[in-house]
Amino acid sequence: MIIPNGYEYWLVTNFEKGPVQSKWYRAESSKSSQSEYFAELNVIGVTKATIDKFQYLHHLNKYSEKVTWFDFAWDAVKRSRYHIFPNHSALNIKFRVVNDS
Repeated sequence: MIIPNGYEYWLVTNFEKGPVQSKWYRAESSKSSQSEYFAELNVIGVTKATIDKFQYLHHLNKYSEKVTWFDFAWDAVKRSRYHIFPNHSALNIKFRVVNDS
């Protein structure tokens, strides 16, 4: 089926058992062959949520770290100071921390 953003593909299991017991799997993609493939993956239970759960979220948990805003800013300025200030070869950068509370 053609939709405004590409193609939509449907697979139905237990179609002959009627609307109560049949199950419909839908997928969409900008390419017709991909939409069929995504629908087949949905039938076996591989969805975007499943992939996120087992791959992406695992990667984030394993490799992410919490960085404070100050440390992030310090790293950005320290690494990029020659791009930010190309005419100054040796800069002495100091931060003054102000607590607004």
